[in-house]
Amino acid sequence: MQQSPSQYRQELAALANRIPAFEELRVFLETSQKLDASPATISRIRFNDNSATEFTDIAEANLSKCLRPTQSSDLFVIENVSAHVIELLGSQFDVEFDFWLEHVSNSNWFRLGDIEKHLPALKSVRLDSRHTRHRFIGPRELLLKTPVQFVKDRIEPEAGSARVPRVAGALNPLERLPNRSHKDIWAKERFPPLALTRQHVSMWFDANEGSAGWNLGIILLDPPFRPERDLGECQNPAYRSFVPRPQTQSRLTYHLSLISCLKQDKNLQNGRIPCPFVVLGDMYRIIASEWIVVNTSLQRELNTIEWNIENEDARLERLHAHLNSLYTIRRRVTLYQVLIKEQREACRQHGRRYWDRSPSAGTNTLALENVTNTLEMDFAFVADQVAKNQERVSKNVSLLMALISVAESRIMIANGRRVEALALAAFFLVPFSLVSSVMNINGDLRMGGPRQYVFWVVSVPFSAVLGLGYMLYSRSWVS
Repeated sequence: MQQSPSQYRQELAALANRIPAFEELRVFLETSQKLDASPATISRIRFNDNSATEFTDIAEANLSKCLRPTQSSDLFVIENVSAHVIELLGSQFDVEFDFWLEHVSNSNWFRLGDIEKHLPALKSVRLDSRHTRHRFIGPRELLLKTPVQFVKDRIEPEAGSARVPRVAGALNPLERLPNRSHKDIWAKERFPPLALTRQHVSMWFDANEGSAGWNLGIILLDPPFRPERDLGECQNPAYRSFVPRPQTQSRLTYHLSLISCLKQDKNLQNGRIPCPFVVLGDMYRIIASEWIVVNTSLQRELNTIEWNIENEDARLERLHAHLNSLYTIRRRVTLYQVLIKEQREACRQHGRRYWDRSPSAGTNTLALENVTNTLEMDFAFVADQVAKNQERVSKNVSLLMALISVAESRIMIANGRRVEALALAAFFLVPFSLVSSVMNINGDLRMGGPRQYVFWVVSVPFSAVLGLGYMLYSRSWVS
């Protein structure tokens, strides 16, 4: 049911009073307009029957003029969504509040706090909804202002760079040591740190059980991550080409990349309105490409750890540093596997239950089958590559634990030798202590006394027997 933006906001406020989880969305609508952030970037893709697909860039201030009902199917691709856009689209097309809430939610990925923000919906509930959200990592090389050895694990965004301030994790590559046999030729290798930016993409279509297809779709994207100015800036994305060569695509933002791919997608240029999942095929392919870059970056880190173990003496401090790096990689990869599995299952299910329908009569289902099979193959490849790295992490953890045990044993042996030296010193000094004691006694055993030889007859053989026994015991223990 169509509403005014103010009514839509009032309905959200009433809902937030009943369900505290929606308070986060209500606060976002109140505060996002006050932020000194750039306006939302909006593109409309209009799919028509028997005519070419239309691509139009829309200024946020003119969005209300572009929401008139048509016989076509419109897809809005929005980057850096604002409260104004949420209220306009939500009230005009009765968009569920859950869709906006999942996108603006900024809960921690690893350290669970408020359980309510991390409760997953049942699969049956998710499948019947009209929206979905996917999380993935966008790796970016950091160009630091000052050469520092270590970037803190949590990289905060620059204030005002995005209305939803996503953070990034830091990957500080280990220094790769030179080849032990060619130290005069090979120099140490240093790689720039990476910002593992956390990205959300949310998708909504008005397709439902009672409709023959869809009339409106919305894709929400995050803007490019910008770290705090004191730290530096992110380099341009370096993910692999996700369209066949020699075609090219813009890589500055996910918004530009997606629009570029949609313009070159043959499945969208046949004069028919495609089903929603065919439209989303390029978005899923971009996500898969980013996972490949993340996995390859972690693979390089594993190669460095294995190389360093092979080409250096096992010093305990460095072994512990390698082990801590492996623990961090394992923690991240474990979550990445969960996210990739969710995205792979979404491809198998065509996103949502009614996203395989098209309003165009006689639409060929071959495009849907091709997109589904291709994406399943891509995400199966991604999952396999990540699983291989996870296996390498487990093996390297076991190896490092063994090497640490050996290194600690060597330290214990070295400490034992020090104690041994002290014991020997005490052992050989005991007879001299006795000599000094004997020299101070009175009686027949005193120095110059008639029976002073008794001391030497007893002490010298006794010391020799103890020394010989110690040497034999030490030799048998070492062997």
